[in-house]
Amino acid sequence: MGAEVVETLRIIGSIFWPILGFVNMLIGWFLWSLKGRFPSAERVASLEDRMKTVETKIDNMPSTHAMYSLGREIETLHGDVKSLKTALQGFDQSTKGIQRQLGMLIQHHIDLEKKS
Repeated sequence: MGAEVVETLRIIGSIFWPILGFVNMLIGWFLWSLKGRFPSAERVASLEDRMKTVETKIDNMPSTHAMYSLGREIETLHGDVKSLKTALQGFDQSTKGIQRQLGMLIQHHIDLEKKS
């Protein structure tokens, strides 16, 4: 019976070692192929820097309430500008009348100069 056990172990050993080598090769190939699927440490660091930059920009953005308030102020300013425009147009009409009268006065003095 001892010889049979030794012979069985020799047969198993002759089959086991090549199978074990093949399995190790498969594991090695699998791990090698996974290497390309994960980013490198430099890539991760680069992405972390970009993410920090974006987070900083987002943190510095005005809030919804601030944007709403700004919109209201712009609307108020728009109304003020419109009223100033209207006032300036009225002022322009007033100055046109003064310009016309001043022109007539200058023309009168020029005519007086010519007569004398």
